Amino acid sequence: NLPWVQPTTPATRDQIRTAQARLAALGYQVGTPDGLMGERTRSAIIEFQRENGLTETGEVSAALLNRLSRAGGA
Repeated sequence: NLPWVQPTTPATRDQIRTAQARLAALGYQVGTPDGLMGERTRSAIIEFQRENGLTETGEVSAALLNRLSRAGGA
């Protein structure tokens, strides 16, 4: 580990569920918004990130949630 690199905090189930609901409202296939990070959720996040010029991490982050809320998700 590099001492100056801060580890990222894993997303909570509520944050994942929020991202899933917003992605689903935008037409992405995430399955049931259950707060669990599955393959469909990860794929939908990557697709959204790619289409919106974000770094493709496949992870729920504050930046992702912010962009989803500006995109008009539920």
